[in-house]
Amino acid sequence: MTRRMLITVPRALLLLTLLASLTSLLQARPAGAAAIGNPPSAGVKGTATAWDESGAQVIGHRFCVKRAGSWDYAGCGKALSAEVERQLCAVHGPGEHVYLLQLGDAAPVRRTQRCEATE
Repeated sequence: MTRRMLITVPRALLLLTLLASLTSLLQARPAGAAAIGNPPSAGVKGTATAWDESGAQVIGHRFCVKRAGSWDYAGCGKALSAEVERQLCAVHGPGEHVYLLQLGDAAPVRRTQRCEATE
């Protein structure tokens, strides 16, 4: 082996190791955030996340603020719910529409929005 090959082989192994590590880091997401297009922070502490009825796709997401050392999930969840409910009514029209609301890393809760027909 030439001296040049001895230098190239360790560099190639190092590059492959770094690439494998980077790939695993990029794929590490919370369980609910696995669908394409979902933010990696969906369903983690300090966030409010609205999911479609199947729980696979994020339809709304917010970062919450901390007040007196704890996350303001009440205010954050209320603001996200209002936003998502307006969106559901605008997109799907009159009727009942179901979505899941998740505060922090707690289990998502089923919510129903009733949209009235506009005249």
